[in-house]
Amino acid sequence: MEEFFFIISVQHRKSLACNASGHVYVVCAETHQGSWETWHMQDCTPTVFISSACHDKRLSSKPFGGGIFTSRNRFGWEKWVLEESDHGGFFFRSPAHNTRLALDANSHLYTISCGDDGLDHRGAWETWRLSESPHSSNSYFIDSIGHEGKRLACNNNGHVYVIDANTHAGSWESWILERSQHGDIIESTKFWTKVVGACAVGAAAAPVVAAGVVASMGFGAAGIAAGSAGAAMMSAEASVAGGGIAAGGVVATLQSIGASGLGVAGTTALALSGAATGSGVGAALAVALP
Repeated sequence: MEEFFFIISVQHRKSLACNASGHVYVVCAETHQGSWETWHMQDCTPTVFISSACHDKRLSSKPFGGGIFTSRNRFGWEKWVLEESDHGGFFFRSPAHNTRLALDANSHLYTISCGDDGLDHRGAWETWRLSESPHSSNSYFIDSIGHEGKRLACNNNGHVYVIDANTHAGSWESWILERSQHGDIIESTKFWTKVVGACAVGAAAAPVVAAGVVASMGFGAAGIAAGSAGAAMMSAEASVAGGGIAAGGVVATLQSIGASGLGVAGTTALALSGAATGSGVGAALAVALP
């Protein structure tokens, strides 16, 4: 069941809101408790580059289920999302093409649709197991669960293939899950706006908690990060206000939240009250500021 929240600054008693044009602003929390002030917060999915431990190559997907190859790039085609599988292990999903990495009975690697064809392929053939490799720091072997004993490998020509896991456990079979940066999405119940942040994935399959979105926008204890979404918001607000930033406004409130350590364990107090229901009744997310 989806959960919905009000995002409230306890110090300023201001609620974050979004209008029909996608403009983000703050309003009085006591008098504004409608759908424009209600938010659905999504955890950031663990997006990674899957890189060969000994070759400067990254696993890449082709469009329209076109298969797998490797590339030196670190762009959209090289990004993968790790999703838990009911078969144990993980799916590797390409967000660029909405396909999953799979292996058939003939040891042929391919990608398959995640629902675009009316079917959501989430079987054992699409499921992979990660196990630590001794050949490089933070590297893994990637083995098929649907076809036991088959291991993902990459040769010095960049060709990606599978090989017998019982006899091959070298550097060509070792992979590193590199951190990737991507946009975080905050969705309102009625209208939505996309906030582009630099939220780095830590460990494999470890989603970033929803409370970290403010920090990922560039609002932190050291100020607003240059080139971040927060910096763009500050510039936009300053241009409208004639060069200044309004106290209690969106930028000032988010920076106050970021400076207090939202998303950093032990430094922010979060109070969740109420229960979200399908009828749109939202819980309140209160951020305690100094």
